[in-house]
Amino acid sequence: MFVSLSALGQSVITGRVVSKSNNDAVPSVSVSLTDATTKKVIGGGFTNKEGRFSIPISEALLSQKVTLSFSHLAYQKIALTETAGDLRGRTFTLSSREEQLKEVVVRATAVRKRGDTIRYSVGQLIKLGDHTLEDAIKRIPGMQVGKDGKISYEGKSINKFYIEGLDLMGGKYGLATKNIKADDVAAVEVLENHEPIKMRKERSLSDQAALNIRMKESAKNTWIYSLTTGAGINKEKKPLYLGDGSAYTFGKSNQLMAIGKGTNNGANIFSELNTLALDEIVSRERFEISSRSDFFDTSADIGDEVVRERGRINTTALGSLNFIHKISEDAKWRINAGYGFDRAERMLDETKLFRISPTETAKIEDHTSLFRREHRGEVESNYTFNGNNTFVKVQTEGKLYHKDLKADRSTNGNPYSEHTVAPSGTLSNVVSWSKKHGKNILTISDALWLDHMPQQLSLHAASPLPGNTDKIIQDATTSSVANDVKVGYEFYAGRLELLSDVKLKYKREHFDTKLHFPHLDNGAIPLRGDMVFSNLVLEVSPWITYRLKKWRMSLMPEIMISDTRMTEKEVADGKMSRRKVWFNPHVGLSYQGSSFDWDMSVRYGENDRSALDHYSPYIFRGVGSISTGIRDWWQDQNLSAFSRMTYKDIFNFFSAVYTASFRDFSTPISTETRLRDIYLIRGFVPMAHKGTNFSQSLDLQKIFQPIGLTTHLSLKHGLSALDTHQQGRLYRSISQSINLSPTIEWQIASGFSMKYAGDISRSFFRLKEEKSYRPQDTQVHTVSFFAKPVSGLLLNARGKLFYNKSPLVNDGEAHKFYVFDATAEWTLPWATLILSANNIGGSSRYHLERQSSLNAYSAQYYLRPSEIFLTFRWKFNTKKN
Repeated sequence: MFVSLSALGQSVITGRVVSKSNNDAVPSVSVSLTDATTKKVIGGGFTNKEGRFSIPISEALLSQKVTLSFSHLAYQKIALTETAGDLRGRTFTLSSREEQLKEVVVRATAVRKRGDTIRYSVGQLIKLGDHTLEDAIKRIPGMQVGKDGKISYEGKSINKFYIEGLDLMGGKYGLATKNIKADDVAAVEVLENHEPIKMRKERSLSDQAALNIRMKESAKNTWIYSLTTGAGINKEKKPLYLGDGSAYTFGKSNQLMAIGKGTNNGANIFSELNTLALDEIVSRERFEISSRSDFFDTSADIGDEVVRERGRINTTALGSLNFIHKISEDAKWRINAGYGFDRAERMLDETKLFRISPTETAKIEDHTSLFRREHRGEVESNYTFNGNNTFVKVQTEGKLYHKDLKADRSTNGNPYSEHTVAPSGTLSNVVSWSKKHGKNILTISDALWLDHMPQQLSLHAASPLPGNTDKIIQDATTSSVANDVKVGYEFYAGRLELLSDVKLKYKREHFDTKLHFPHLDNGAIPLRGDMVFSNLVLEVSPWITYRLKKWRMSLMPEIMISDTRMTEKEVADGKMSRRKVWFNPHVGLSYQGSSFDWDMSVRYGENDRSALDHYSPYIFRGVGSISTGIRDWWQDQNLSAFSRMTYKDIFNFFSAVYTASFRDFSTPISTETRLRDIYLIRGFVPMAHKGTNFSQSLDLQKIFQPIGLTTHLSLKHGLSALDTHQQGRLYRSISQSINLSPTIEWQIASGFSMKYAGDISRSFFRLKEEKSYRPQDTQVHTVSFFAKPVSGLLLNARGKLFYNKSPLVNDGEAHKFYVFDATAEWTLPWATLILSANNIGGSSRYHLERQSSLNAYSAQYYLRPSEIFLTFRWKFNTKKN
C-alpha cells in the first residue's frame, strides 16, 4: 500500500515500476520526489503490489524541475531530473544489480520506454537483407509502411519525422527512409501522442505519434556519402542503367541531405518526392482548391500492384536538396527543393462490360499504348519559432508540374490517338502566430493559395468522326485563388478544455474552355464555356473536451455559414447564388492506458463544394465522351462512426490494432454523353451513389526474439449497399469483401532466413433482386530465402505467384502468373557487388479481372522482360566535421 508523505494540491504524479528482466511489477520500491534546486522533499512512499505509486503535488510545481528517485535492495537505484508535468503516467524500469552489469558487457537493450517515448535499437531490429532505414522501421511492432512510403503507427499516420530532433524533411520523409543506411542509425524513437508545438504539450489533444531517428556517434557531425552504380541488359537486348548518390550530415545545429538518382529499370523513384506528412498548421488550415488535378486522364500508372512493380517501363530521375539550420533552441529555418522527371510507357488490352439493363451488358474492347512524360519541380522555405510561450511559423511553397500524355488506342476496331498536355503551377504562403497567456493560448493565422492549370486534349481518328472530321481539340484553363484567415483561442480550466476556432474562408475559381469540333450531336452541346465560381464561408468550430483520469470526452458542434455564387457567361440564366447554414457535429470518446487505448467518434457532415466538380458542361473527357452534368447546387451528406482499439506489449514485441467504421452517404448525380461510332454506350455512366458502408480490420504483430521469428497478420472485412444510377436506371446492389494478409519471417540461423507473405482477397457482388453472389478471387503469394554461406556473401531468392478469377469475364477462367528473382551480394573492402536476375519465368503478360460496382473489367498488361543487372554499392570513408 502506497503511503503519501505530503499532499500539497490538486495534481498528482502517478506511475508504475517494473523489472527490466521480465517486465513484472516491482513492489516495495522506495519512491521520493525532491525539488531539483533546493533539494527539499516534496513527497514519496512505496510502490504497491502492482508496482504503482502516487504522489500528490501542487499545481504550481508541474512546470518546475524535480528529481524522482527509486531505490530497492535488489535493484540499481535511479534518479530522474525533469519537469514535474513530464513525469506523470509513466512506466519506470529497474535493472537488478547483476543484470545491469551483464547488459553493459554483453549487449544493448532492444527496446526502452521512457514516458511517451519508446526507443528501438536498430541493430536489434534488422535482419538479413535489410539495408535502409525503412527496412528497420517496418519491423517495429504497431508500425505500418505503405507502398508509397507513408508511415502509420497503430493505424494512424505519423505527424512528424525528426532526425536528431530536427524536422529536416518537412513531410517528405520518404527521401530519408529510403536513402539513409540502416548501418548509420543507432535507434528509432517512437514519440507517442506527439504534440509538435511546445506550449501545447501539457494539454495536447494529439493522438498521433512521431518518429525521431537517432544516428550512431560515428555518423554524427560527419559527412556520409553513398554511391550506387549499375548496368544490365534485358531479354530484348535493351541496355539498363542505374545511378544513385547521396550525401548527408546531421549535426546539432545544421543538417543537410542531398540526393540524386536516375534509372531505366522500372523503379518508382519519382514518388519519393511526395509529401507524406502534412504540416500541422497547413493541414488544419488548408482549404482544398483545384480538387481536380487534371480534367483529362494524364496518368500512365495504371493497373494493380503487380503492374506497377513489374510493368513499369520508364526512364526516371530526381534531385533533392534539404537543409535545416538551428538558429537557437527554439528557432529553426528549413529549405527543401526537389526536381523529378519520369517518362513511362504502358501497353494493355482491356475488355469492359457495361451494364445497360439488369440482364444485359455491352462489351467494349480497347487496345491502348500509353506514353507519359512528367516534370515536377518544387521549393519550400519554412521558418519556425517554437518556444514555451510563443509560436511563429512562416512557410512559402511553390510547385510546377508538366504532364504530357500520348495514347494510341483502338476501340472496337476503331483506331484513334489522344494527346494531352497538362501543366500546372501553385504558390502558397502560410503565416501563423500563437501566444500563451497563463494557461490559455491565442492563435492567428493566414493561408493563401494560388493555382493555375492550362490544359489541352486533342483526338485524331483514322476514320471520320461525326461531322466528317478526323480531329477534335479541347482547351480547358482553370485559375483558382483561396485565402483562409483564422482566429483561435484555447481555454483551459482544470479538466475542462475549450478550443474555439473562427475561420473566414474565400475561394474563387475561373474555368474557361473551348472545344474545336465542327459538328457535335447536332449542336445539342455547346462548344465554349466561361464560368466563375466563388465561395465565402464563415466557420465556427468550438471543440469542448473534458478529461477524467485516462478518459477524454470531446464535442465539436461545427457551424458553417456560406455564400456561394456561380456565373456562367453568355447563358440566359447563367447567374446562380445561394446562402446556407451547415451544421457538422462531431462527438468523440477515448481511453488511454499504459498498454491499452480505445477511441471512438461519430460525426455528421454536409459539404458545399465547387460546382465545377459536378457541372462542367463543356469538357470533352477523351475517347469521345462529353460531360454534361446537372446544373444545380449540390451537397454531400455523410454520417460516419469510427472506433479503434489498440493493445501493445513493447517489451515482448507484440501489438494488436482493431478498427471498425460505418458510413452512410449520398452524393449528387452527374452524367456523361458519349459520341457515336466510337463507343457502343450512349447516355448515363455511373457518377452518382447513395449507400452504406461498414468495414473492420484487425492487425496483429508479434516478434519472438529468442527464436528469430516475426509474425504479422492483417484481416479486413467490408460490407456495402449502394444505389447507383446507370443508363437511366436505378440499381441497388450489395457487395462484400474479405482480405487476409499473413507474413511469417524466421531467421532459422545466423546465416539463413526465410519469409512468406500472402495477400488473399475474395469479394462478392449481387443486385438486390438476385439470389446469389458472384465471387471474385485475387491472391498474391511470395516466398523468399536469404542465406549467408560464408562471410561477405549474401544470397537471396524470391518467387511470386499471382492468381485472379472473376465469373463475369472470360466465363470465369482463372489466370495464374508467376515470376522469380535472384540476387547475390559480395561484400569487398571497397564496394559491395550485387548481381541480380529479375522477372525470370512466367509470362510477359499479366491478366487482371475485377468488378467495379455494376461493371466488370478484364485487362491484359504487358510486363517488363527478364533482365540481368550488376550493381556496385561503393564504400567511402567518413571524416568528422
